[in-house]
Amino acid sequence: MFKSEEQKEALKLILQKTSCLTVILATSNDKSFLYLLLASLSTAETTIIIVSLIALKSDLLRKAKEMKISASIYEEKKFADKLVLVSIETAVSSSFQLFLISLHAENKLDRIIFDECHLIVTAANYKHLMHSLKKLQLITTQFIFLSATLSVSVLQEMNKMLFLSNNIVLQALTAQHNIAYSIKRMTSFLLENQFSEVLDFLIEEKNQYTKEDRVLIYVISIKLADELSKFLNCLVLHRDVEDKESVITKFRSQNSTVLVCTSVLSAGFDYSSVQAVIHFQSAYSIIDFAQESGRVDRDNQLAKSIVFISSSSILSTERDSEAQKAFKLTYLAEKVCQ
Repeated sequence: MFKSEEQKEALKLILQKTSCLTVILATSNDKSFLYLLLASLSTAETTIIIVSLIALKSDLLRKAKEMKISASIYEEKKFADKLVLVSIETAVSSSFQLFLISLHAENKLDRIIFDECHLIVTAANYKHLMHSLKKLQLITTQFIFLSATLSVSVLQEMNKMLFLSNNIVLQALTAQHNIAYSIKRMTSFLLENQFSEVLDFLIEEKNQYTKEDRVLIYVISIKLADELSKFLNCLVLHRDVEDKESVITKFRSQNSTVLVCTSVLSAGFDYSSVQAVIHFQSAYSIIDFAQESGRVDRDNQLAKSIVFISSSSILSTERDSEAQKAFKLTYLAEKVCQ
């Protein structure tokens, strides 16, 4: 039933009403299992799950439906189901905080969970929300923080930003030994020729896959996502795609072997048929790279994480963030995986 001893221990601590708990589990350990199991109990009231990515919302709703657990997205249905999913942006609103106060007053609030909590610190577009996010702690309830890629420094920063002085941390080994990491150097400097090299690789790999197997290709810009998906004639997903859930559904259910995406799908997408993750040119950071590579096969079968790079993509530029420069220096420029 449990995928690790740490997962079992985490459930025990939650049931013991530990007031503030951070759980760091490998992506293959299924963090969502914890609150899905809790919500399935006959005594369960409402668990709030603060999520940051569209993939998380749609995937959690699907899992809850499979387990016959009432779940809803707060922005669509302001109702106290067993599981209520809400974005960080909405979670800091006065209307949502009144919703929480009402649940708490009626003794119907079990806990508040921050899924992929590392994004509180690492996502630049959330930092301006920290002041409002701290207000949630005025509500006396259980707070759970979940992640697979929460480093010591990011954990310390999160504790500092949210004033988590009593935060108990439970951490499992997060290395995934079923992933074969490699770096492929592209021979051309021309973008279209680089696209062709990716296409050649996909054609070569196709013979090894079943019709259910899928490949995710991550890129670092919307423009690049649109151009590469057009060249490959495949699905694309990024911030500006209107019906994101429809794209994810097509990727799961139809003969759409390849999906090109940005970091909008970097966490929370659990699909056991993803056999390879490709990063084209770079990743936003080491954390993003680890999170995105973790989208591959969740059944512990051998899978691949490949970075396609050119000589120029290794070099840092003025436009690169510090996190991206660090990724290039510590991963792309090293020799072990090449």
